[in-house]
Amino acid sequence: MKRNLARAAAAMRRWRTAHPDAKKLRSREYYAAHRAEIIGKAAEYARSHPDIVRMIRNNRRCREVGADGSLTSAAWLALVEEYEGRCAYCDMPARLVPDHGTPLARGGSNRVENIFPACPRCNNEKYTMTVDEYRGRRRAEGRHVRPLLER
Repeated sequence: MKRNLARAAAAMRRWRTAHPDAKKLRSREYYAAHRAEIIGKAAEYARSHPDIVRMIRNNRRCREVGADGSLTSAAWLALVEEYEGRCAYCDMPARLVPDHGTPLARGGSNRVENIFPACPRCNNEKYTMTVDEYRGRRRAEGRHVRPLLER
């Protein structure tokens, strides 16, 4: 195996394809024997890569509701940098979360063009409003509204 890694990997793939039940059983046995270690590694990864984990969860949620598109961590980080680490609505520096301009509940996509970095407060207040509706509400309440960036 050490001398011809590619050949060994191909043989393993063939075995897994031919024996899916045996593969599933081995995986379950391995997990049962190493449960604490696996959970610890997953938790450590989540702590050290919060943006990636956030995108994985966001993309899964979007797939579950049937939304079009997939947001990558690199695209999200570029968007946060474009907004200088500030909320797209209130302009405050905060831990930003992805907000769908046209909400998923109203047929919005998960493409970068429909994503805005928002502070958790603005994201929760916006709920199922569109960007224009939420910005109009903020104006009507006499609250600061950050100018939209050209994208």
